[in-house]
Amino acid sequence: MSSNSVKEIFQESMDKLNSILMYLDHQLGTVSLTEDEIKSLGGVKNEVEPMHTILEEQKGTDKKNKKKEKPKENKEEKPEEKKEEKKEEKPAEEKKEKKNKKKEEKKDGEPKKEEKKKHEQKKGMEPKEIFKLCDLRVGYVEECTILEGFNDIYSLVIDLGEETKRHIGTGLRNHVPIEKIKNTKIVVFSNLKPKKFGKDFESNGMILTSSAKDGENKIYELIRPDENAKPGDKVYLDGTELDPKKETTISPKRFGQILDNLKTNNEGFCMYDGTKLRTESGFVTAPLKNAPIS
Repeated sequence: MSSNSVKEIFQESMDKLNSILMYLDHQLGTVSLTEDEIKSLGGVKNEVEPMHTILEEQKGTDKKNKKKEKPKENKEEKPEEKKEEKKEEKPAEEKKEKKNKKKEEKKDGEPKKEEKKKHEQKKGMEPKEIFKLCDLRVGYVEECTILEGFNDIYSLVIDLGEETKRHIGTGLRNHVPIEKIKNTKIVVFSNLKPKKFGKDFESNGMILTSSAKDGENKIYELIRPDENAKPGDKVYLDGTELDPKKETTISPKRFGQILDNLKTNNEGFCMYDGTKLRTESGFVTAPLKNAPIS
């Protein structure tokens, strides 16, 4: 091959390369060529769109793909979130089930309300058991005055054989004169729950009386121990052993059960469910016969 032919081939290759570069510049938008100029580039056809339009189209397709992918990600995340919520809800459901089981167990283990009431009534109807809760004592009234601010209440200072004197309020002001109470021996319910009269006066006990109706009026008489009884002597049921200890404080509800069984008989003896009340030295009496005691 001659040197001229080599030069011709080389020149032809260079021309083609320049044509290709020119066409690429045209595609990239750096050079604008007419159709005639493109045709003159050695027959290279404009079959491909300019590069800048291709890039713009590519960006558009990328955005579309991202929009399509986002819902997929959310769909994938939602089941996981639901699973986590279910996991969180399970412990709360389990707690409720455990509580319900405990309630059912308690219901099965405990007696019904009706059975409870029957049991309490049976226990409450045991007279001697109820009386064991009482602490009835002989008291000596040292002072009797009208309680300030209360026209119908007496304020009593009573010796119960204790280190300190008892202060007791009683609503006998309009029923029993002072001279029938002061400097006399009475019977005191000493372990009754304290009661307030106004802000300053607290009554720690109750003196026992018998009562009867006299037409529209009501008569009250004091319960009296025998003449040989001393302050602090305990009142107990005849035929039972003396228990000198003091019982716990009695609530008004329990006190009502005790009063239901207290009354005088036709001889004036004070009775509890048919049994006489007494001290070590003798029996407890009242002027009114067959009368309730309160």
